[in-house]
Amino acid sequence: MRYEKSYWYLEVQMLGAAKQSRLAAGDKSDNRIPIGGTPGWIIGNIQAGFTWKFAEMSLAFNNISNADYRYHGSSVNGMGRSLTFGLSLHY
Repeated sequence: MRYEKSYWYLEVQMLGAAKQSRLAAGDKSDNRIPIGGTPGWIIGNIQAGFTWKFAEMSLAFNNISNADYRYHGSSVNGMGRSLTFGLSLHY
């Protein structure tokens, strides 16, 4: 969901995946996938930003609940709670 007003914006995101338990034979022998499948997960993010002429600044608060999650087939867990600042210059 995104709200924009003049040069400002506010964005709220929810991302998630259902439990992945219907596994092919190759998935069952893949050590990146937990026994029984990959658990489901939901995370929430919020981001605000300001755009002016050739510059955009943003501040994001990611994985607000600090949930432990992993994309199916990935051997790396997702990032925990974090705060990110961004600056983009367009010319």
